[in-house]
Amino acid sequence: MAGGGWTPETKLTVQDFVETQWLPSISAAVKGGSLKPTNEASCKHLMARHAVPQIGAVQLAGLATVMLNDLYDQLLTSGRMNGKGLSPTTVHMVHVAIHRMLKDAGTWGLLPRNFADHVTRPRPTSPEMSPWTPDQTRQFISGTCTGTIHFTVSYNTSTQTTNRSAMNLYPIGRTPQALVGRFTIKLPSR
Repeated sequence: MAGGGWTPETKLTVQDFVETQWLPSISAAVKGGSLKPTNEASCKHLMARHAVPQIGAVQLAGLATVMLNDLYDQLLTSGRMNGKGLSPTTVHMVHVAIHRMLKDAGTWGLLPRNFADHVTRPRPTSPEMSPWTPDQTRQFISGTCTGTIHFTVSYNTSTQTTNRSAMNLYPIGRTPQALVGRFTIKLPSR
């Protein structure tokens, strides 16, 4: 502390911090059982592929919210190897990894605050699900199956009316709106 403000005591770059301190601590957390190996693999990939190439040369203490906003914008517009943008979900995962890295740096006394707290972060997206048409279902079944197919269909009766007896449906779980039906279809031999 000099003059009442926070002064960094190191010229440590983001890349040096990630590679020599943060990722080894993630590995130790996996060995200690507090993190899953998939979390470690994800952090390594996201940092090596998307964060370190862009902000790795920046001094850790010199990192700013605007730099992270620029990084996320660049990843959304041209973050893939082919020059196309990454999905908002992938950029959100990059943000989560960077946020954790900066939180740990703050906890260890290397930063005065987490610069990722104030970024405009992308919201993860989910693809809209649409049911197959009868023709798509027939095409799938005829192209992949022989013999007998057993499958389960569930319905949400809060949004549609179903005829339980005609479809052989019965309640599941704790909510009376959730119904399930079990069906068997015999397919002709090819």
